Amino acid sequence: MPYEDAFSVIKGDLLVIKYNYQEFSSESEIGLIETLLTTSELKLHTFKQILPTLDSRWGLLNIRGSMLKTLFGTAVVSDVTLLHNVIDELQENQKDVINSVTNQFTYTKRLDSITNVNVEAISNLSRIIKENVIYSREKLQQTA
Repeated sequence: MPYEDAFSVIKGDLLVIKYNYQEFSSESEIGLIETLLTTSELKLHTFKQILPTLDSRWGLLNIRGSMLKTLFGTAVVSDVTLLHNVIDELQENQKDVINSVTNQFTYTKRLDSITNVNVEAISNLSRIIKENVIYSREKLQQTA
């Protein structure tokens, strides 16, 4: 999946979490995820801009390579080093985003299971209270 598609899927999931689970989600964590996504998108855009175009020409020596870069736009060693640095940063940001989204989903699932347990407990308690009220009412009517 291309990075742009991954970013759009993560943004969509983040919006779902942000608007449907507001009471369960931490605004600071969602803000951090949004910041990481924006940063990663900017770095990806920068990365795409510095990518060399497909060209069979290449620099033979640094001086000749610099000349060829100036004349024809071919990549030199410094460009390749910059590319590697941007790729490394993108990979780290991607790991951070994936980790944050995973933590958010885990937190939401945990809250969902806890809520289900609480609903079940409240249901049982209301049934017990209802039975006690009915029993007390019947006992009161029998004594009256």
